Amino acid sequence: MIHNSATPNIEVDPETCEVRADGELITCEPADVLLDAVWVANLHAFTVNLISAGVCLVPLGQMDGLKVLAALEGMILDVAHEACPAGLDELGSSSFLADIASMCHETQYTRLFRS
Repeated sequence: MIHNSATPNIEVDPETCEVRADGELITCEPADVLLDAVWVANLHAFTVNLISAGVCLVPLGQMDGLKVLAALEGMILDVAHEACPAGLDELGSSSFLADIASMCHETQYTRLFRS
């Protein structure tokens, strides 16, 4: 990164989901955002990640990847609208630890398609 070269040691307690960076507990107040927007952003990001993998791993060009994303936008909005009123028991699971592991993975040296 140009303006941030920090690489803190991130630890996550699997029992309490507490996150510590260099031993310091990381906390924040809940964000004041619309839940609909959060669902749409989360589903959009998940879809983009899958399409990006397809672009890299199969003969699917970037333009075709964008066409797939454009074709799925309506479905993303529909699924987000359907999921928004659901309770925690209906949603199934969460991926906080997978997201943190993904962030840690981004700082590793070797990448899949390194030039």
